[in-house]
Amino acid sequence: MRGAAWQGRGAGLAESNEVERMSGRRGVACVRFAAVALVLALTSSAPVHGDEWQQVQGDAPPSRFAHSMVQIDGQAHVFGGYSNEQGAPFNDIWETDAEMWQELEPTGNRPSGRYYHAAAVDNDKMYVFFGADGQGGVHPDIWYYNPADSTWTQAPPGGGPNPRQNHSATSLGDGRIVVFGGREQYTFADASAWIYNTADGTWQPGSSLPAGARYAHGAVGVNGKVHVFGGVSLSGYENDFWVYDQVMVVHTG
Repeated sequence: MRGAAWQGRGAGLAESNEVERMSGRRGVACVRFAAVALVLALTSSAPVHGDEWQQVQGDAPPSRFAHSMVQIDGQAHVFGGYSNEQGAPFNDIWETDAEMWQELEPTGNRPSGRYYHAAAVDNDKMYVFFGADGQGGVHPDIWYYNPADSTWTQAPPGGGPNPRQNHSATSLGDGRIVVFGGREQYTFADASAWIYNTADGTWQPGSSLPAGARYAHGAVGVNGKVHVFGGVSLSGYENDFWVYDQVMVVHTG
């Protein structure tokens, strides 16, 4: 049966015959693919031997938080974020090969400063979805950065989800990016998965997470599925683990 489904997973990542919530201690998990990309970049490009951390030297970006970080063609790209020292969101973009930092200077228009946005890579382009504007609002736009010619392009509006922050964006590796969760300006975003088609900028609504809406969760793409762990729900901090399969309905009962 073709379609889309959420499936709960139990401890040990084993598939269960029924959707269930994981039990145990509660907490917030904010592990993003960007962090994994940084570790991979550090361990693959830098002259590191054994099990150790190495600080990348050079002119690093200014201090910030709630930024995004993705890997494109062996280079880590940092965009946006917020700094109390600056008092406003960043809209700069930086690149590192784990040996040195370089601030990029894209030509043409670029997105406004933002933080708590989400970013994902498809076809060697970085797609940035929504994010906080630093003035109590949320940006409604979508942009993508092409490192091949160092340009930003604003994607056309496509009738997708409401603008949000603290959400996730996960590439399926086939021209689709799944945006899930987050917070709108004054409330939780919906619990649905939204599928963005990078080829034509259109949206397709997916099914809702049975456990309900959440933000500040962790999400990563694994074999064409979106793995979601933890986050903040209407009930508080969560430690449940769900897998979203946009291709095949998974029967769990």
